Amino acid sequence: MTKIIQSTISIYVAIGTVAFAIAAYPIAGSAEESAAATESRALNWQAAHLQAAGKYAEAADVFERALALCPSAHPWEAACEASATEHLGNIRQAQGNLPEAEQLYLRSLRVAEAVFPANHSELVDRVVYIGSLYQMEGRSGDAESWLERAAKMAEVNEATDPAKLATALGYLVTLYFGEGRVGEAEPHARRALALYQTAGQQGTLAFASAEANLGAVLQTLGQFAEAEALLRNALAICAWRAQS
Repeated sequence: MTKIIQSTISIYVAIGTVAFAIAAYPIAGSAEESAAATESRALNWQAAHLQAAGKYAEAADVFERALALCPSAHPWEAACEASATEHLGNIRQAQGNLPEAEQLYLRSLRVAEAVFPANHSELVDRVVYIGSLYQMEGRSGDAESWLERAAKMAEVNEATDPAKLATALGYLVTLYFGEGRVGEAEPHARRALALYQTAGQQGTLAFASAEANLGAVLQTLGQFAEAEALLRNALAICAWRAQS
């Protein structure tokens, strides 16, 4: 059961990576965008599609080229830099280079904070990435601090983006569960699942992950009937998604 809940970390990261690879930023820039920023934007898209295809080495090279072209002198250029550093951080994390991934995520957050308003979903995503990275490194205290920060930020926009809050809570669930803090994990797991339902995401891998999280927590607490139903449904969703 521990393997089930631990696997949700990689599922959430994979979902986020694919989502950002397809729609990180608008294709069209502003009229004031420099030629370098325009080229950097095109490289970002090229690299994102390489990343989504699993061609990490090629994608990393293209993201590096995008970064070299895009100083943060203009908001559009800063957005390009924030996107490229985030994607490159995803790649370095997938390659096991966690120290470099950390620096890239922190850089991406710093740049994004100058572009997006407080509590924007783009900022929440970056805070989650940093927290999940610390979780992978076994830095539980740092991970909890960053993930709680992400949840508080996402809670501000719960009415318009409940799934964002659900994702942040899901990471907290895996952290608490891994530390044996199952009683603390349960309310977060229940809330995350309810938020995905509110967002209409039943049948998605994110919803299946949330069901698996709650099922693992409830099994540990001895609530076997409810846990079994959740885990069976999560497996059914995964099987269906694999065939579609």
